[in-house]
Amino acid sequence: MWIFTKIWLTKKILNGLVFIVHDLGEHSGVPHYRPLISELTEQGYSVFMIDLQGHGRSNGERMYFEYFEDLVDDYQQFMILVFQDYPKETPFFMLGHGFGGHIALQLGLRIERGFKGVILSSVPLRNLESFGEGYSSWLLELGSLFPKLNYGYLYETSMLMRNKESLQQAYTDPRYYTGPIKIRPFCEILHNFDDIQENLNWIDWPILSLRGSSDPSLAPENTRDFFNGKGSFPSTEDTPEHRYSIEIQN
Repeated sequence: MWIFTKIWLTKKILNGLVFIVHDLGEHSGVPHYRPLISELTEQGYSVFMIDLQGHGRSNGERMYFEYFEDLVDDYQQFMILVFQDYPKETPFFMLGHGFGGHIALQLGLRIERGFKGVILSSVPLRNLESFGEGYSSWLLELGSLFPKLNYGYLYETSMLMRNKESLQQAYTDPRYYTGPIKIRPFCEILHNFDDIQENLNWIDWPILSLRGSSDPSLAPENTRDFFNGKGSFPSTEDTPEHRYSIEIQN
């Protein structure tokens, strides 16, 4: 499978590497990442992204994947290639936006060399039990029988941003997916909630969680409950005032 990659190299003295993982439905070229990438390169960080399979310019059925692990594997292979050009001691950070934060956490658990921490930008996290045992079991069974059945929308694009120009860009961008999610990918996301929480005790690196105070797509108590009492990592939550999901990157 062909995966599209994008690199922004700093012209300053190198302070480290930042790997950004976009949200489901997005791609590496969406406008709201540009100010962040510009600031990072100005501060001496080289930035790296891929379009996840089924997203943007990468191959694959739009917004569909059989296994969440496939997305993590693709990104890990990209990182291994990048690391060949840098000394082992070069520090790097993961930054995951939305469901890209799940991939960032999984990669942090896999790769040890030079890893300094993860930034979670508007990442939905919740205990699998909070969906209800019967509901989650029913969904997982349905996902195995009818994997490409439309489940619905994860969230409306208007819940992520309020700027009319940004909304127009999203709805007119042919590579920005605004349709429904299939039930198999949604079930894989549910399974990943459980998988991350089972591995929280292995996390010993810093986590910074960013969430807009006005973001209607996230419930703050879900994130707090998810991490509560787990792991030995230092974690910080920041809630920029009156921001939606995508707006906290600006």
